[in-house]
Amino acid sequence: MTNKKHPSLLGGAMIIAGTAIGAGMLANPTSTAGIWFVGSVGVLLYTWFCMTTSGLMLLEANLHYPTGASFDTIVTDLLGKRWNFINGISVAFVLYILTYAYITSGGSITENAINSLGIIHISKSIGSLLFCLTLALFVWLSTKAVDRFSTILIGGMIIAFLFSTMGLLGSVSLHTLLDTQNKSHEPYLP
Repeated sequence: MTNKKHPSLLGGAMIIAGTAIGAGMLANPTSTAGIWFVGSVGVLLYTWFCMTTSGLMLLEANLHYPTGASFDTIVTDLLGKRWNFINGISVAFVLYILTYAYITSGGSITENAINSLGIIHISKSIGSLLFCLTLALFVWLSTKAVDRFSTILIGGMIIAFLFSTMGLLGSVSLHTLLDTQNKSHEPYLP
C-alpha cells in the first residue's frame, strides 16, 4: 500500500494568490493615485472583472482536456499554430516583464534592508543578486518550502493590510475621499 502525498490546498491557494496579487500590490496604488478614490475603485473593479472572466474562460478550456495538458497544447488545438506562436511570445513577454519587476523591487528592498543595518553598503545590483539567490534557495530546497514561504508572506500581507486599513479608518474624510468637484485628477484617468 503506497502512501501518496498530496500537495497542500492552502499552500497552492497562497501561491496563486501571491502570483495574482503580487504585481498589483506593487503597481496599482501608484498607477491609480492620480484618479482619486472613485476612479481607483472603478479601475480596480474593471481589472477584477477582466481577471475573473479570463480565469473562468481558461478554466472552461481546461475542463475539456486531460489532466496535465499544457497551455501550449490547448492554444494550438483551439486556435492553431500561428495564434499559438503569438500567444507564446505574449506569455514570454509578460513573464519577462514580471520577472524584471519582481527582481527590481525585491532587489531594492534587499538593498535598503541591508544598507539600513549600517554594517555594509551594497549596490542595487548586489541587492538584486542577493534577492534572486535567496529566492532560488527556497525553490531549490523544495516546493514545500515555496509553499510555506508563500503562505507566510501572504499571511503577513493580509495582516499588514488589515492593520494599515484599521489604523487609517479614524482619519478618513468622506468629503475629501469622494471629492468629485476637484478636476485636477482628470489628466491621470487615461
